[in-house]
Amino acid sequence: MQNIVILFLLLIIARPLCTLQAQGAVQLSLINSIQIVPENEAVTAFRLAIYVKNTHTQYFDIEIVTQNSSGMSKSVQWSFVGLQDDFTGWQAVLLPDI
Repeated sequence: MQNIVILFLLLIIARPLCTLQAQGAVQLSLINSIQIVPENEAVTAFRLAIYVKNTHTQYFDIEIVTQNSSGMSKSVQWSFVGLQDDFTGWQAVLLPDI
């Protein structure tokens, strides 16, 4: 049973990794003026930042301050401050929607 759960979790993680070839798949950022994916584009797999701004995010989102300017974000998100338009998924934010 434990092996089935581990396999299931690996399959969930592997799906976003298959899209890493796509433009905007991974975002690494210190602040929004120093980021890989421009703020007027979406991040499609993984975002890790101190402060970042993009149109929306899918899959995994980890940062101190997050801001999505438009579009629907569908992800698992860990953040201290969240500035969101629309969000679907699991969110752990200390100060949401300020």
